[in-house]
Amino acid sequence: EIVIVWNDLESTPPPNFVSAHGVGVRYRVSRRNSLNEKLFPDPEYKTKAILLSDDDVHYPPADLDFVFQTWRKYGRHRLTGAFARCVDTPRGPGSYQYSLCREKGRSEYALVLTGLAFAHIEVLDYFSSTDPLMTRLRT
Repeated sequence: EIVIVWNDLESTPPPNFVSAHGVGVRYRVSRRNSLNEKLFPDPEYKTKAILLSDDDVHYPPADLDFVFQTWRKYGRHRLTGAFARCVDTPRGPGSYQYSLCREKGRSEYALVLTGLAFAHIEVLDYFSSTDPLMTRLRT
């Protein structure tokens, strides 16, 4: 099943449907228009592999397969994605700016954007938990 998190609160999503490949596609309407909405688990999820993607990101199917296979092999307990970024603190601690690592001649990265990433369902469970750290990060 594919679940699309619908953030456009001013329009009604299309009806749920079954694709030509027999895969069910379901729209989940968000509580508010926020990119964080895709990080809240759905009680009807039937898988442990959650694809996080943005509606304005386009990538070849081979990239999707690469990220999924990498997640399966190495990253089941971490966010695994295709859009890695370096982080700098240009104005000191607490002032963060991210950029493409290759722009600065660096080979390491500090974070992965959720435009094309896989996460274990437990990552979403923790993000939405009442843990004080997660509560602070969500606000």
